[in-house]
Amino acid sequence: MTTSPAPWVQLAHAALLGVALLVSALLLDGPLTIQADVVRPHDVQRRAGPVGCASNVVVVGLHPWSSSAAAYMRSVRYAVGPACAQVVTLDGPLPEGSGRAWLRTMARSPQQALLAREAEHSADELAARLQRWGRLGARLVVTGHSQGAIVGWTLAARHLELRARYVLSAGMLPGVTIRPGDGEVHAVHGRADTHVPVARAREGAARLSRAGRRVVYRELETGHNLRDGLYRTWTDQLRAAVAAAAAGPQ
Repeated sequence: MTTSPAPWVQLAHAALLGVALLVSALLLDGPLTIQADVVRPHDVQRRAGPVGCASNVVVVGLHPWSSSAAAYMRSVRYAVGPACAQVVTLDGPLPEGSGRAWLRTMARSPQQALLAREAEHSADELAARLQRWGRLGARLVVTGHSQGAIVGWTLAARHLELRARYVLSAGMLPGVTIRPGDGEVHAVHGRADTHVPVARAREGAARLSRAGRRVVYRELETGHNLRDGLYRTWTDQLRAAVAAAAAGPQ
């Protein structure tokens, strides 16, 4: 039996569908270009690749809870550095404090079944966007932190058709349905994380590995915030994934 999301979840995601994205592929004159035609100014943040960059690598950033595409863009932009890649960060569909959210249910909540349903719904809506970009030739690298990483883990579990690489920090795979098959996920988690339990992160990484993904999961003596060793490890993983995507599809 399939349980429908709560009415407020359905309404929030219906509102998200009203945000239009225009994606154009410059197949003859240069790399694929992603442009935004949005209702709110921070639904999408975009950074083009360096001058002279001719690459279809697109890094998609998913921000943490109560943050925004604009705020997370700063972290992703500096992590990617001078690599030949476009960076696109997206806002979550739900208002939360001064920012946005992808989910209402927290990772440490006892309502794990509700968290899984919300994560599946957010990931499925997001996949519809990313599939359009993939059909136009984008080589996707999906990254996210905390709640954004939970959605990223769910994308990796459910949407093999994206052929994306994933670099995720301080997130976890909720109890979603996993499609068996190949794929690549790099993840880092702090053992002192009090927001996303490390035991759940470890268990989710093992589940996805058993389903056939190539999962490189690291734990550090850090907390939840994206700084210090967690930031450095995530940066190294992200740059390696961008380089691998530039070298060719999976």
